[in-house]
Amino acid sequence: MIMIIDCYINPKCQEKASIGRCKKVVGSITSTLKMKKLSVNQVVYINNMVLLPKLEYILANIIIDKKRCDSIHQPFIRLLKQKAELPITCANATIFHKEIFGVMSLWQKHAEHHISELFIRINSCSLLGDTTNMRLKQY
Repeated sequence: MIMIIDCYINPKCQEKASIGRCKKVVGSITSTLKMKKLSVNQVVYINNMVLLPKLEYILANIIIDKKRCDSIHQPFIRLLKQKAELPITCANATIFHKEIFGVMSLWQKHAEHHISELFIRINSCSLLGDTTNMRLKQY
């Protein structure tokens, strides 16, 4: 495993290592905040401005499905429901609604990142744009 600028590159099990790192980050932040007296707005801010950018950086080199994103992010969503005094059985759609709490999901952030990267590559006038367009034409 090679570490370049705090980004682990392991060709054999990069996905597994990245998901494991994400779960550790979420677990660490969740356990730190569990006993703190925080408002819902503070927890939402930590999610949107601290946790998700960190996870986005770790997951920048891989693409994972919605189910895995949800399993990584679920402990923090559970904490958010606890701080909002909502039952654990409350639908996650309530948490992710823009007008209610304004929480961004990991899946939303992950998909947004990869779509914007693809858009940048397609519209690039450099070699990167040329190779991306050639690879897209192959399919």
